[in-house]
This record gives sequence, C-alpha cells and structure tokens, in this order.
Amino acid sequence: MAFYDADAIPEWQGDLFVGALRGESLRRLSLDGDRVTGEEVLLGDMNRRIRDVDVGPDGALYLLTDESDGEILRIVAAD
Repeated sequence: MAFYDADAIPEWQGDLFVGALRGESLRRLSLDGDRVTGEEVLLGDMNRRIRDVDVGPDGALYLLTDESDGEILRIVAAD
C-alpha cells in the first residue's frame, strides 16, 4: 500500500492506495485524518492480483502484479 503524496494527480493527494490480491483490484481510500471516508475500486476489470503499490518520483502510481508473467503497471492522470 502507498499514500499518494505527489503533485501529478492533485485529486489523489492524501489518499491511500491498497493492492488487493484476493480482490484482484486496486483500492483507493479517501481519508479524513485516520478515518476512511470513501473507497473506489480501480482496475477490477483487469483480473490481476496486485502485489505491491508505490508512488514514483514522477508522481505516477506503480503496481506490481502477482502472476507467473507478472507486470509492472504505471498509472498516470488522463490527459
């Protein structure tokens, strides 16, 4: 899991991103202090187990999938 603290996607600032192995998705949790105030399921249609989540120096989210032919996915803001 990773807290989003970059500037590339301002609407995600302060949100927590959690990879779901069993749920095969990425979960975006909106926070107010230490309370979860919202949840968004992302990438659920890809059917990939998300092993790791990190924020890169470029402000993108990087995901590692847990497959025999695992992938590194880069998530950026839509233009």
